Amino acid sequence: MWRNKKNYPAKVGAAALLTACLLAKTVPVSADDTAYQTAVVTRGTMTVEVNMQAEYVYVKEVPLIFSLPCGSATFLEYVVDVGSYVMEGDVIANIAVDVDEIALEEIKLRLQRAEASRDKAYAEMSKRHTAAQKAVEESSGTQRQIAQLRLEQLEMEQERSKRQIDTEVAQLQEEVDAYEEVVGMTQIFAPASGRLINRLNYSVGRTPIWDGMKIAVIECDVEPMFSLRDPGNVMRYGMPVVLTGGYEEGAYECKVVSCGSKYLTGNFTEEKAYFKPTEAGAWGRDAVYENIHIDNVLLVDTAAVQNDKNGSYVVELKDGKLSKCYFTVGKTVNNLCYALDGLTEGMTVIVR
Repeated sequence: MWRNKKNYPAKVGAAALLTACLLAKTVPVSADDTAYQTAVVTRGTMTVEVNMQAEYVYVKEVPLIFSLPCGSATFLEYVVDVGSYVMEGDVIANIAVDVDEIALEEIKLRLQRAEASRDKAYAEMSKRHTAAQKAVEESSGTQRQIAQLRLEQLEMEQERSKRQIDTEVAQLQEEVDAYEEVVGMTQIFAPASGRLINRLNYSVGRTPIWDGMKIAVIECDVEPMFSLRDPGNVMRYGMPVVLTGGYEEGAYECKVVSCGSKYLTGNFTEEKAYFKPTEAGAWGRDAVYENIHIDNVLLVDTAAVQNDKNGSYVVELKDGKLSKCYFTVGKTVNNLCYALDGLTEGMTVIVR
């Protein structure tokens, strides 16, 4: 089941990843004979990855419809419980059937007579066809043309008669086959592989069941699909998700195929997103995706950020002098924040 596994960091969680140059602190420098610890404002990418538990989703429901073309049946017992996973062909329930043996013998006799009548008709047709062919071979000129037309007409009539005879015999054979199948019926089988999610409220006993009755419902895993809670509607269609935490180490690429939207009314939204693996055999318990991704922004160590009544600021060290620089904070993640305005790349700032 496990194929095409990819390497992925073992530790994934809510963390700010800087894909450009990190904010490395400099060695202490001097301003007016005072030593300061400093950092540099740099430009880079801020991302936050979220690790949430994924839920496997069954995408198709298959009803188990009981088929009983003849006779009567009684339910005995279920052999699987709701929530059990079954394979196609597994036994779902035990039953008992009752078939009118006299009616079965009557149908068999009708079939034998129909087959005998068919053989006799076929033999007669063969004789007439042979005679018509001989008439064509022994004639010439206009008489040969007429004989040929009569032969073609006979062939069309015989073909139509054969179809009608064969259809009648086939219908009787189907009835006999149906009776014989019911005679040996003692169990009901799963029509597909999946999880049994519903069944009739029958206990052990002898309860009548009829042709066309829905015995159970099976959720089928025709293709792998997963879901996760997304109350903030962060997920978007086509968004990449990495599936991890399976029975073996590995990570699998997935794409969001359905999600909520803040632009829809409450009647059409749900706090779930659905994603599908892009490769076969994918399985896992955890979904890893980017909650925040901001490219090409100015990043500064949060240890350098201070606040007063006028707002957020950093203390810049430039040419041996200190000065306050107020700026607008965009977002703060762990030990990094990015500046919307007020700072410039390469500034040296004091770290507290």
